Amino acid sequence: MRKLAILTSVAAVAMAFAAAAAPATPDAAGWQAPADPYLWLEDVSSARAMDWVTAENAKTVGVLEKDPRFDGLYADALAIAQAKDRIAAPSFIGSDLYNFWQDADHVRGVWRRTTFAGYAASEPAWKTVLDLDALSKAENANWVWEGAQCYAPGDHDCLVSLSDGGEDAQTVREFDLRTNSASPAGPPCRDAAPAPAAARPLPAGGRHVRKRLAARPVQGACWPAPQCRGLP
Repeated sequence: MRKLAILTSVAAVAMAFAAAAAPATPDAAGWQAPADPYLWLEDVSSARAMDWVTAENAKTVGVLEKDPRFDGLYADALAIAQAKDRIAAPSFIGSDLYNFWQDADHVRGVWRRTTFAGYAASEPAWKTVLDLDALSKAENANWVWEGAQCYAPGDHDCLVSLSDGGEDAQTVREFDLRTNSASPAGPPCRDAAPAPAAARPLPAGGRHVRKRLAARPVQGACWPAPQCRGLP
């Protein structure tokens, strides 16, 4: 788990560094910036990029694990993160309380709910709404929870945001709290063909989401279209 967290962090830094560098183009005076030697990191899943991340991870892990305090600090942090007696911070949606929870049994986490009376009990009876561990296994992904927004006044039509591996790009899915399932929707982005109703996300990439009063309460629009990964 520790190496996975370090790999994710290093990869995120590498992607941010590569994305910050613009292609070399001459300015009005004819001056041209030197070519970016790290542009190949844009292809984040390529063998070359992953080899670079692995090598950088090895450097970092080597330094951290040589510190005599590392094992103790890591064990304490892991125990706190996985403690089942942590306070489950709630959010209010409709008449229920919702909480996103991670522990040793739910590494990627579960989005769950209970009633006001249930939350006041010494051991609340939580009902799972979305299990990210099960979803990741079913879709061969590494989904990370990025939050949810629900449409008032019904408070049952929601937008659930996920990222694969914790990357910056997010996938937004319509979700119906009445059925605990992805909602049917139209094409996720302009000029895109509809995806299967069982898993119809807005594609990862730069996008804004707007709500509208209609039979389908949410609609996503991507900007610009070439950045919306996953389109045909």
